[in-house]
Amino acid sequence: MEIIIIGLLALAGYKFFRHTTSAGKETVRAYVYLEALKISGSQQGANQDADTIMRDLASDQMRNVALMAKHQLQTVHGGKQLPVIGYAYRRGMRPAMPAWYRNMALSAPQTVALDATYGSGTPAPKADEAQANRQPSVGDNYNSFYQSFADEVHRLSGRSGSELNVIDFMGDEPLQRAYRDRVDPLVLAASFCHKHSLTTERYQTYDSYYAAFKDELRRFAADTAQFRGWLESADPARINSSFERGVHPRLAADGYFQYVTQH
Repeated sequence: MEIIIIGLLALAGYKFFRHTTSAGKETVRAYVYLEALKISGSQQGANQDADTIMRDLASDQMRNVALMAKHQLQTVHGGKQLPVIGYAYRRGMRPAMPAWYRNMALSAPQTVALDATYGSGTPAPKADEAQANRQPSVGDNYNSFYQSFADEVHRLSGRSGSELNVIDFMGDEPLQRAYRDRVDPLVLAASFCHKHSLTTERYQTYDSYYAAFKDELRRFAADTAQFRGWLESADPARINSSFERGVHPRLAADGYFQYVTQH
């Protein structure tokens, strides 16, 4: 295991990477796997290294590896775990997570940083080519769409980005389809959270709800005149009904926007 020891002592000042969730452990596994694969080119050997290091979570070796993983995650990958895990899966790492999580990780966009760090290593295994081909374009537009959706789900649900199961069962195909159909990622996030009863953002009064409704509706308008015209035609009773039913004001605004643009 000399491949994961070199240089670790220099990072002793870092706080221990204390992930207690399965997702956190999978991030460390992905880091070990990719580093081992880059050096040896052996998927079997890299999987063995990843499995071995996770056997004793309290060991000094595990502590050092977690430190290294945390350092790279923060300085190279912007703190984003899911793209790293998905990249490791595509390059042959055996998942230690459920199938729905694997699908979610595989739907995460492949970043330039991952290509730069590991792209020169062994190509993705043929067994995974079909799955890799199912991934959406990794262009900047899709990356922005995906990140906006994920960030808003985390915000509306009140959960941190490290709780990756926030977007349970949201596999790659629904996200690809929404992106192709030009669905607003913020509306998609609000709809997802509403469907799964994840929304923690609440409006205690109708006035605060109506103010949020106006802000959301303004996003859809081409100019101030159009926005004012829409607002004058809006039915207060319908808006109040959405408020009483606990519908997020963004969804109420989107529903009204769809109505006025079709009539």
